[in-house]
Amino acid sequence: MLKKSEVRWVEHLPNWNEFNTKRIWLSSKQRPEWQEIIRYFPDFPGDSLPNKQYLVNVLNTVVPNLVMDTIKKIRQQKVTEEEDESPILMT
Repeated sequence: MLKKSEVRWVEHLPNWNEFNTKRIWLSSKQRPEWQEIIRYFPDFPGDSLPNKQYLVNVLNTVVPNLVMDTIKKIRQQKVTEEEDESPILMT
């Protein structure tokens, strides 16, 4: 169990499809730290999803900077896609 003082809190999570609970959960299962991550989800039924905020706080604590780096990467991809779809033309 984590002490509150040990948790690396994340606030203001984006509400993007690319950053939804299911994607985060499935991606977490592929991480080398999975055994440490799952320790904070005892007796968790496999067919349901955890609370997004709790999941992200656990991930950010077990794998520091992972969450913020992921958010930055998705944000950059979204900006790039938007620029590609709507280029500014200067005449």
